[in-house]
Amino acid sequence: MSSDEENASNKSAGPFLGLDIGDRRIGVARADGATRIAIPAETVEAGRGARAAQYIAGLVAEQGCQTIVVGWPLTLEGEEGRAVQKVQRFIDRLMPAIAAEKGDDANLPEVIRWDERMTTTAAESFLIGADVSRSRRKKVVDQIAATHILQGYIDSL
Repeated sequence: MSSDEENASNKSAGPFLGLDIGDRRIGVARADGATRIAIPAETVEAGRGARAAQYIAGLVAEQGCQTIVVGWPLTLEGEEGRAVQKVQRFIDRLMPAIAAEKGDDANLPEVIRWDERMTTTAAESFLIGADVSRSRRKKVVDQIAATHILQGYIDSL
């Protein structure tokens, strides 16, 4: 369990945004502070990252998110690899974009790094079990993975 997970019980500010950051797509999930039920929101094309960061910063500002839960892609052995570096680079683009969107950096949302091991596999299995076509799965699997990440964090609170 990561230190973020251990301290999750001390962090509970909603609304929440969950992100599953991939090379091509970013799955987005959200939950409000009252119901604390994660729901799939959308899939954002990752591209070079700057445009995606600006778009997600707009979502954060629009929804008044206090907590962003980002899937932290540890290896199966629990170590940080190259994928973690890519996610960190995206976070490093996202936070200034959020500050610019909000007009200040004093009230930035908290970023929680949440172990995402096996979330895409779980999302894919769920969609296959629901008899979702391969083409439709490709469009929503990242949203479902983001939902798993966000709900895992919320459940730990």
